Formats: sequence, C-alpha cells, structure tokens
Amino acid sequence: MSAPPLLEVRGLSVGFLTGTRGEVREAVDGVSLTVARGRRVGLVGESGSGKSLTSLAILGLLDAGTTRVSGQVLYQGEDLRAAGPERQRALRGDRMALVFQDPLAAMNPVLRVGAQVVEALTSRRRMRRGEARARAVELLKRVGMPDAEARADAWPHELSGGMRQRACIAMALACDPDLLIADEPTTALDVTVQAQVLDLLGAVQAERGLGILLISHDLGLVAGWCDEVHVMYAGQLVESGAAERVLTRPRHPYTAALLESLPTPGRRRERLPELPGRVPEPGQQLGGCRFHPRCGVATERCRTQAPVWSPLPDGGVRCHHPMALAAGPEGAVAAPQGADDVSSNELPPPGGAASTGSGTGPHAGASDGTRASDGTRAFAPFAASEGEAS
Repeated sequence: MSAPPLLEVRGLSVGFLTGTRGEVREAVDGVSLTVARGRRVGLVGESGSGKSLTSLAILGLLDAGTTRVSGQVLYQGEDLRAAGPERQRALRGDRMALVFQDPLAAMNPVLRVGAQVVEALTSRRRMRRGEARARAVELLKRVGMPDAEARADAWPHELSGGMRQRACIAMALACDPDLLIADEPTTALDVTVQAQVLDLLGAVQAERGLGILLISHDLGLVAGWCDEVHVMYAGQLVESGAAERVLTRPRHPYTAALLESLPTPGRRRERLPELPGRVPEPGQQLGGCRFHPRCGVATERCRTQAPVWSPLPDGGVRCHHPMALAAGPEGAVAAPQGADDVSSNELPPPGGAASTGSGTGPHAGASDGTRASDGTRAFAPFAASEGEAS
C-alpha cells in the first residue's frame, strides 16, 4: 500500500461573513490538490483569484469569527480540520511551514532577525538560547545570508528585500518541515535575486526531500520550476496538470490568455495581448462560467451554465469548450472517453485557426494581433465550435 501524499486538499471552500444576517461571500470554491514528497506544485492565477487565501486555509490561519471554511485538509492522511486547532498549531511551523508574500510585513519589526529564528527553535525544539542562537546563524548562512553573524543582530528594516526573504526562509526551515508553502516568495525582488531564491528553495528541497506548494502569478517562473501546475480563477481551479503540458498546450482559454500575455522573443516591437476586464469580486454572482465576461470565445452556454470539472489524463479542466491539444513532442494527448465536455466542442490550439468572428464574447472576432473597438488588444486566437456560437 502506497504512503499518502504529504498534503491532500479535498473540496476546500472559504467564505467571508458579511453584514448582520450572516451572509457568506464565497472566495474559494471546491479546491482540490495534492503535494507529494519531493514534488514542486505551482498554484497560479491573477491577483484576487484566491491563491493566498487557499494557503491560509490549508494552514488553519483564518479567523473563525469572520470566515467559514469547509472541505478536507489531509497531512499524511490525517484530517487536520477534523483534528482541531490545537493539532493544527502543533504541526504549523514544525512539519508544515509558510513563507509569506511580504517578508517585511511577516517579520516582527521590534525583534532582531536572529531572535525571530531563535524563537522558532526554542518554542518548537526546546533548545537552550545559546544553542538556538548558533543554529539560527547556521540557518542564515545556509540560506545565503551575507555576513550571517552580523545580520542576525540587525533589525528587519535594515535588510534589503532579498535578505529579508532569505531570513523568512530560514525561519520556515528552522524545524526541518516536510511541507513548505511559498506564497509569492519572489514578489518585488529583482530578477537576479528571484533566481537566487528559487535556486535556494530547489537546493533545500533536494537536500531534505520537501514537498513545495509554490504560489505565484508569474507563469514564466512556474514553468521553469514546478512539476505540476494548478491554474486558479475567481476562487476555482480551472485547469490542472503536468507543468510542461499546461504551460505549452493549455486546455483552458484563461490559461492560454495568461501565456499569450508573457513577453517572448520576436515580439520586441509588438504590443503584448491584453486580457480585458478583471477578476470578479468574492461572492459576485455572474451566472454560468466565471470567466465568460472576459473570454473571447464564450457562447450562450458559457453565460448560462456553469462548467463542471472534467478529468484529463494528467489533471483536469473546467470549460465547456476546452482547446484542442496541439501535437507535442509525443503527439497529442487524447481526451478521456466519456468526458463529454472534453471530447466535444473543442477549440483549435493557440496559433491555430484564427477567430472567424462567430464567437460572442466581449471581444469576439478580434484575432491575435488585432484590436477590439475599445482599443484593447483582445485575446481570441481561436474560433468557437460550429453550431455553438449564438
């Protein structure tokens, strides 16, 4: 019998309590994913998609008085939500650790850097302060902190952004966790420091066999680093699968739109495509597919009927008209038998047939490289299936 994954999330939903009548605004809806030991799993999407909220819910860091959480969070087969807050607190920071998005906000401004690493060791490992101090300096050296002995006595505001992020990683790794959740660990860092931070996380993972959940809005970063990718939009997963497949042969128009907006060689004098609109607010009732107001290939079915999750050989997709897979190094992957939403009504892959104007989305008919009437460059590089356009 195989061992359970380090982390398994089943149908995780989060809502915010609003008003005086106890109304709940849904912000995360039915997220399911797994992180195995030694694997790098990416969770990507625009700001406001629910990525950070998902990580906080996994670790039990949401206020029970203002949020409602449902679903299961299993750590090595143990249901943490059923186990209660005390058990979650025992595992959090010990077996499961989080690197926050903003290191300056995450660190205590009135404690020196070394003291914050020491605190984790004295509270979790019951080390004496002298031993913990030596271990803290060792950890700071391990994460590449220059002049670690002196930096341990510095205040957080005295460090650069890259140094603060290294300090936060040292704090997260202090108790040798099995699972590391990194929430936008390279945000606001320059490209060189981003590479150094990712190299550091990769080296630590190889050394300790960590499972890592990397949260990011940077698809280029995720493409070169993760084994698996989950794409999130408006609180839902819309596509999941092996990183190589998702980021080179996407099935969901949202994933393809994000990829089209990345700068690539050969576009030096060409304006990048824009994805019109923005992610809906939590609890906003749209009806149908949550992406349809921004989708260049949306049909009447998309506006009235919410798509269900359809399994694929390497993951799944939530779309009425998933894009046809372009032939990759090993040829196209066939859609699973019996998945009606996947095997029919497929759209050509990116770079395939241009839009014929039959789509009915907000920018339907504007093929890649053209502009819609409002001046934005619409993303609609594929046509709706014959008979589906209204």
